[in-house]
Amino acid sequence: MAFVAGVICMAKVIYERKTGIKIKGKIIGFTRDARGNYYPMTEFTYENETYHISGANGSSKPKGKEGDEVEILYRPSNQKYVNIIGSNLDIVISVILMVCGAVMLIIKLGR
Repeated sequence: MAFVAGVICMAKVIYERKTGIKIKGKIIGFTRDARGNYYPMTEFTYENETYHISGANGSSKPKGKEGDEVEILYRPSNQKYVNIIGSNLDIVISVILMVCGAVMLIIKLGR
C-alpha cells in the first residue's frame, strides 16, 4: 500500500511541475504551525494581481530569509499553497514511500 501511495504522490508531483506556472517572487516572512515548522510566505504577481501565498513545504528552521527572491511554481487552481522551486521535499517523501512499500512487499513475499 505504501508503494502505491508513493507512486500516486510522485505522479502528482510530476503533473504539478508540468502544469504549474513558474513565476519570480520573494519571501515576505514566515508562518509557524503547531509543531514549530516554518513555512515561507511568498509574494508574487500573476496577471496583474499580487498574491500572498504560503509555501507548501515547511521545515524545522526557516529556509531563506525575508526579502530573498525565489522562483515559485504556481497553480491557479490552488490558491492556498505554492511550491518554491528547489524544494524537493515532495519528491523525497514519494521516494521514501515507494522504497518502504517495496521493502515490505519483498519481506512479505520472502515468507
